[in-house]
Amino acid sequence: FSNRLGMHKAADSPAALPSEIQLEIQQLSNETIDIKGQSPDKSPPRILGVHYKGGQHGTCRYLRKSMASDFKCSASGKIFMKHSELKLYTQGYRQATFCPCPGGDSPSAKRMFDALISGCIPVILSHDFVWPFSPEFDKTAPIPVPSTTYSSMSFTNGGEAGNIAVLNPNDYSIRLQTIDHQEPKFDERICQRISNQTDLQSVLEAI
Repeated sequence: FSNRLGMHKAADSPAALPSEIQLEIQQLSNETIDIKGQSPDKSPPRILGVHYKGGQHGTCRYLRKSMASDFKCSASGKIFMKHSELKLYTQGYRQATFCPCPGGDSPSAKRMFDALISGCIPVILSHDFVWPFSPEFDKTAPIPVPSTTYSSMSFTNGGEAGNIAVLNPNDYSIRLQTIDHQEPKFDERICQRISNQTDLQSVLEAI
């Protein structure tokens, strides 16, 4: 859905935007009707390609400032600004496909887990954040088979055998290089591009 909803050029007229969104949703609904005329059991379309909201604090405040200006000037950001109900943190996450997650005062932040609970794909932008129950956290843990959400691995602790779930972060998150997104790409006052580097939404759109 990311190429169809939230990633397209947003309408400039606030009055036209809801109709544009409904048209996209209707077109997607028509495309996903099965041969018996019934809609398959799928999640409803999300109207934002990307959602980001956060303060400019912590050791990565420059990254956060750049991400905020990127989002404000993106197609998703323009839709977000025109719909007050999306400004609620939880609603924004539930209506987005990708949720960028920078570090904060510590390497991790609760937004990583908020994104997962909301069904939004976390985009990790942190040098040292690691997912728990994964080889990122425990370098001695066996690496799960790709495309397997979890696997049960045997281990021995003090002579007692047991099982532990080992998660593969590539199954539910994306990790991008922080350095690629530290510098602002737009003058957020007028949303004019000031850098030739690819902005965050364009990177995620390509994915």
